[in-house]
Amino acid sequence: MTLLLPGARPADQPWLVYEDATLRDQPALHVLIAGVSAYPHLPGFGAPPTEAGLGMRQLSSTALSAYLMLDWLLRAAAEQRLCRPLGSVRMLLSPQVAEADATEQPAGRFVAPPVDELLLPGCTLPAFVAAAAAWRDSAKRHPDGATLFYFAGHGIQRTRGDQVLLMEEFGRGGPLALQAVDVGTLRNGMAPYAGDGHSSSARPGIARTQFYFVDACRNTPSRVLSLEDLRATPVFDVERSDLIDDRQAPVFYASIPAGVAQAVPGQQTLFSIALLRCLGGDAAEAPDHSAEGRRAAQWHVSSFSLQKGLAMRMTEVNRQYGGQQAIIADGFTGNAVLCYLPDRPVVPFEVLIEPDQAVPCTRIVVRDDRDPATAREIPAAGARFAVPTPPLRAGYYHFSAVVQPPTPPYQDCPGEPYLVEPLRPRVWKARMSA
Repeated sequence: MTLLLPGARPADQPWLVYEDATLRDQPALHVLIAGVSAYPHLPGFGAPPTEAGLGMRQLSSTALSAYLMLDWLLRAAAEQRLCRPLGSVRMLLSPQVAEADATEQPAGRFVAPPVDELLLPGCTLPAFVAAAAAWRDSAKRHPDGATLFYFAGHGIQRTRGDQVLLMEEFGRGGPLALQAVDVGTLRNGMAPYAGDGHSSSARPGIARTQFYFVDACRNTPSRVLSLEDLRATPVFDVERSDLIDDRQAPVFYASIPAGVAQAVPGQQTLFSIALLRCLGGDAAEAPDHSAEGRRAAQWHVSSFSLQKGLAMRMTEVNRQYGGQQAIIADGFTGNAVLCYLPDRPVVPFEVLIEPDQAVPCTRIVVRDDRDPATAREIPAAGARFAVPTPPLRAGYYHFSAVVQPPTPPYQDCPGEPYLVEPLRPRVWKARMSA
């Protein structure tokens, strides 16, 4: 697939980086990605905070996290793993110089072109609102289509459950509403609406599968508490409902109400790390044999599996990077598939030998229930955790632990069939004593 570089984009849509015209009237996935790290009116690292900036500073990982979302999307589309063929991608990016430089990597690391080659418009408020309107127009083409929205940057909340996204020009002064958008109007403005059937706002056939990922803080700066009527710019006018809102449109927030989103400075947000792991298979669920089509035959990542998987992977990411972040999801009305896997996912798995003193005399044997002839030993290597090499793919396995040579008071642990999959505990315990 070929991206639209600056000279090939429509003059009125400089953010349109991909469009497949052959899918215009077909069910397709339409994407809007925005990332802001460079806030020119906010102080840099170590500089004193400003009143207009509500105490916030420049960021260093959010624009790169948005770029990595684009990179995953292009890979998944090329491998035909998305829930729908990729119809269009619109993207706004306000990166730091170091983030742009990080995308200039040796061939093979990224499939997306470097940021300096993409030359994307910055995520200003006018650009965001215009790009969102064009994104919605694409989504109106077929009810069986799908949409994906991802934002990474600064955010705040005004009241519990609220979410406001801060655009590139935030911090320059003036009413906050001039540089902030309301997530609620974004999602609500994507609901089905009949109207009079002729106005440009009518969208009875809008895509009914929608995914929203909001990678931003939801805390309330102290100055916000003193403001009587803090407003944000609506992304869309939200009409009174005249059609049943039958969308499957979950929203995945990188932070809980009053919480903060964290990052590895200069690299990635913690939410981005967890999300991309999930999309790569760490939130995959088994084929649903009661369903039809690909869902019945392939492992896949769905809204329900993402909700569970993101919580699990975030716990691991927090442990790995010293974070204290919690995610929350909302808006579930069904279990929509976002992407498929080409094979059973690889699952990092361990066998825990108890007690420690039994490790030297314990042999671990694992057998794939799909092929009993493939029994192999997992070396403990003198540690209480034994790690299968090569790693296990999801499925049923039979683990057993044998004391060899016989060493009282330890005894064999015959085990039983165990389901290894991403959304289950990734350890089997071999208890070698009665």
